[in-house]
Amino acid sequence: ESTSNQYRIDSFNIQHTNVNEIIKFVRSHIQQRQEEQLRDIKYNIQQKHH
Repeated sequence: ESTSNQYRIDSFNIQHTNVNEIIKFVRSHIQQRQEEQLRDIKYNIQQKHH
């Protein structure tokens, strides 16, 4: 029940948020994911070389 409420709040916020804010949020989220993936790749490469 709480998760559906949370979802409702999130969708409400998104509907009433400036599009630019949403884009900014998504961009930063994507950037964060990419950095995590890069870190994983670097780590894997280092492991292979050892």
